[in-house]
Amino acid sequence: MRQMHPVQHGDPEALADSIIAPVGKSIVLALPLGLGKANHVVNALYDRAAADPSISLRIFTALTLETPRGGSALERRASSAR
Repeated sequence: MRQMHPVQHGDPEALADSIIAPVGKSIVLALPLGLGKANHVVNALYDRAAADPSISLRIFTALTLETPRGGSALERRASSAR
């Protein structure tokens, strides 16, 4: 396995290049809810995918890190049925 080392980028476009290079042109990006997001990086990846139809970019937003708990008995039953 290739060893990865942290690299700092001042330019979101350069960062998009360094993400696409090892990952390839099929990118799935998950953005958790409530944690600071680097929107300029997301925008750079989106712009790149919009300009290059060979790039597949799927973005999942507002993901939670834990299972939500229902406030009422009905909500708790509905969430446990999943």
